[in-house]
Amino acid sequence: MKRMSRRGRADPPGPLVVLCDGAACRSAWQRGETGTHQVRERLAATIRSTPGGVLVRSGCLARCASAATILVGWTGAWSEPLVVPGAELAGRLDHLCTWLSGPDVAACVLEETPLPDGLLPSRP
Repeated sequence: MKRMSRRGRADPPGPLVVLCDGAACRSAWQRGETGTHQVRERLAATIRSTPGGVLVRSGCLARCASAATILVGWTGAWSEPLVVPGAELAGRLDHLCTWLSGPDVAACVLEETPLPDGLLPSRP
């Protein structure tokens, strides 16, 4: 089923970004380099400029050990969402927004190619 825009045209497929807004993630955002409100605003601006992009704020995604978590899927296709853990870490949000607005996001989500280095979990 195609998603219809407000103007009655079918929206193109694009990234589906789910921002965890559970208590642990919200706390991690506030302890990180940006507050929760700034993160939402930055992601919303990126998604608005990305064809077919959708941003969803959800309750707890039950990935509390990963700190601030964002899931990335693709509209119009079934795929296991990619988990971007530790999104509150310095520079991670910048990497995420750059990646979401670039051409590689579909390949990562649909073809299961690796996430860019800036979005991979930090090694202890």
